[in-house]
Amino acid sequence: MLFKAALHLHLTSVILFLLLYIVKTYLLVSNKDEQLQKIRKTTRIPEMIISTLFLVTGVYMAFNYPLNVMFWIKMVFVFASIPLAVIAYKRNNKALAVVSLLMIIAAYGCAEMIKKQNAKPITAVATTSVDTDINAHEIYTSNCANCHGEQGNLMLAGATNLQTSTLTQPEMVMQITNGKGAMPAFGEQLNDAQINAVAEYIVTLRK
Repeated sequence: MLFKAALHLHLTSVILFLLLYIVKTYLLVSNKDEQLQKIRKTTRIPEMIISTLFLVTGVYMAFNYPLNVMFWIKMVFVFASIPLAVIAYKRNNKALAVVSLLMIIAAYGCAEMIKKQNAKPITAVATTSVDTDINAHEIYTSNCANCHGEQGNLMLAGATNLQTSTLTQPEMVMQITNGKGAMPAFGEQLNDAQINAVAEYIVTLRK
């Protein structure tokens, strides 16, 4: 799946960025100016490539899949750390370099948490045998039909045509839970069983 590939590439770029900053910060704090300048000169192009990779993959995930608050916190750390690092290495400011490194470490921690959240298996819940109290059609009608329509093809306010949607059931569960674009998140209104049941119901609307 393209999202998983982007997520792995994003995480890899964050790790490489972190390792590079650890080395550079160590050299700066240790007053090894000659080695630092050599490293900066040698890694200038690779650092640009790595930076571009995590920014491009981050933007891709932000615009194509619903992501949680942890993702945006990570991006804040990343965008804040870059100008701080530029200033720190240009002025040989050790304090700013350390702060920038801590932000990158925090970004890596957020990336790991996102990876674990997306790796959790999502089990579909049968609407008839598991919980007879769940009425997937009723939940869909109350929460989804206003934009998607009873048959899933209303497409009001830019809503996706569910009859032709190619999302897998786990992907639908993620989108229903976290929302996407104009679509609100239902994670706080519906429980996991209800969301799984609605996702299963949506599959039946496909033509």
